Amino acid sequence: MSENKGKPEGEDKGKKKTVTIRNIDEELYAKASALAKSIGESVGEIINEALRAFLSIAEGSIGFAQKVKEGVEASIKITTVSDLEELTITSEDLEGIEGRVKFRNIRKLVVDNSVTWELFDKKIASIVFVDKVVLPKHIPKLKALSKMKLVKKVEQFKEEEAGTQKQT
Repeated sequence: MSENKGKPEGEDKGKKKTVTIRNIDEELYAKASALAKSIGESVGEIINEALRAFLSIAEGSIGFAQKVKEGVEASIKITTVSDLEELTITSEDLEGIEGRVKFRNIRKLVVDNSVTWELFDKKIASIVFVDKVVLPKHIPKLKALSKMKLVKKVEQFKEEEAGTQKQT
């Protein structure tokens, strides 16, 4: 696949040489050959362009994948709180913990009125194997349920009752 089209050596973008590549799909090669003929280029030039495009995409993808990996690693810090009879969590509790928290195997989990939906969503990774979860009215129950598995009962208390945590 080496053609310099009459150009003096050194005028091409890179060094060119004949390369044998095994296991090339015959149909793909035939399509590349037909494309080369239709636009007046050599098969080698078409393959070079295809490889340039592929490498450009691959390099961009690797950079993107690395950034995603770093983001996941930063957010993957999850603390597990488990095996309790009863626990009340406040916004101060959630803000004070690095990363996210998973609540597991708790008889009664009460989310204090000070916890906003945004903080709940950002800091609580999951609530699993909890008999009863009590939420403030301002936290959307269905959105909160998306973080829960194997929870027996979910209740909400009115905001004006936040200090006494009375359920409705």
